[in-house]
Amino acid sequence: MNEIAPSEDPADDDPSWAYFFIVRDGRSRDTPSGVVRRRVVDGVNNDRVLGPDGLWHFTGTIRLNQAGLYEHELVAATRGEALAHLARRYGATKAREE
Repeated sequence: MNEIAPSEDPADDDPSWAYFFIVRDGRSRDTPSGVVRRRVVDGVNNDRVLGPDGLWHFTGTIRLNQAGLYEHELVAATRGEALAHLARRYGATKAREE
């Protein structure tokens, strides 16, 4: 039960998440390959990646990137940018706007 659809995720309204775009070869910040987000709760990182199924999944992507072990670039994004990307990718019903 670690999967939550963006439209059902109460964290979509939580400004404490930090968002990042995954930028792979041939992509740009304007056309990211994916979205990851991080929130620290009681000193513990809670990292999630939005999967192709439209659900948030736990991930180690941000940790790998910080250790220099992730092959793609992570670019900081605002909450509004991330949610706008989700709305374009999954439709307005799947992502909430600010």
